[in-house]
Amino acid sequence: MTQQTVELVRKAASLLREKRFEELDAVMDVLSTRLAQEQEVAGAQPAEQLENIGQAAVKQLADWLAAARTMRTAPLGRSPAAKVNSMLPVLKALNLGNTAALRQPFRTGIVDLTYEVPLGVLGLLSSIPVSTDVVEFVRATLPVNAAQPVAEGAAKPEITTHTFTLVQENIRTIAAWIAASRASLEDTPQLESLINTYLLYQLGHQLEWQVINGNGTGTNFTGILNTSGVGTITVDAADPVIANLEAIRIARGAIEATGLTPNAVVLNPNDLVRIELLKDAEGQYFWGGPVNAGAPSIWGLRTVVSSVVPAGKAIVADWRYAVVFDRQAGSIAVSDQHSDFFVKNMVAILAEMRAGFGVIRPSAFVVVNFRSWS
Repeated sequence: MTQQTVELVRKAASLLREKRFEELDAVMDVLSTRLAQEQEVAGAQPAEQLENIGQAAVKQLADWLAAARTMRTAPLGRSPAAKVNSMLPVLKALNLGNTAALRQPFRTGIVDLTYEVPLGVLGLLSSIPVSTDVVEFVRATLPVNAAQPVAEGAAKPEITTHTFTLVQENIRTIAAWIAASRASLEDTPQLESLINTYLLYQLGHQLEWQVINGNGTGTNFTGILNTSGVGTITVDAADPVIANLEAIRIARGAIEATGLTPNAVVLNPNDLVRIELLKDAEGQYFWGGPVNAGAPSIWGLRTVVSSVVPAGKAIVADWRYAVVFDRQAGSIAVSDQHSDFFVKNMVAILAEMRAGFGVIRPSAFVVVNFRSWS
């Protein structure tokens, strides 16, 4: 019902309460005409299916008016009890200003993008643009320092432990697509932007997963956890829980011993929770408890949480030595040239990126395998 129609219903209710039948006749005629026009536009509905309180009120007003016309001289209070009992709830609702037909929800424009988990690992990596589908780099093992003081005329020591290995990494394509109707994209301008954002996020999340977990088979990257030469520290199950933290410090020291500077530790969110809840023998939190909680830092290392790191592991590293080779940044393409999409007014929205990954110096990375936290 329109606002004007609802106002007429209220006016009719007021006239009926005041027993002004002549004026009520005229208002009811206007209401009947207006409701007929509105139903013609909206599509007629059987009377028993009408749920709008305004239309229900009009029907009862009309029924009561028909009875009142046969007893025009009778006071309103002498109307049949059944009519009074059926009409009072509707009149009460109208008198309280029932405007359900006019109210509209307030649309905030907020869309819950809960799928956008922060991609913390990618922010730690170096990135190099490349122009081919195969990347080569030289991986060197650190030599033992053989330099030492020598006497005049004595043979000089030779450094013989260094090695240089040529490593090849292939550029991989990471892609995903989603179907959508042309009508939905045209009628909902925000939808296309949401879909694009979602697809590009999915590419980034998969890239991050490959950087950590890729096993090097098929089209998978060779991730950090599967790169030969990466250090490993495993905490013995018989050690106290605090040994998990000590292992992170040992990993930092191992990297520093090679002359590098570890700049972050990456671990699963659930493991960070366990660390922050650790208490000493007096029941005090090691990390200051909930009141003093701030940006997490373990042994002075920037602490990054990522769901792509398997629970029970932490990676301590000088992350400058992990490189993403950027062949093609994430892009979006839209086409109806798929299956029978053209005749169905459907489109395929494709997101695609091309990238590779390499660990330049495996000794810059140490993986810590925690013992159980319980």
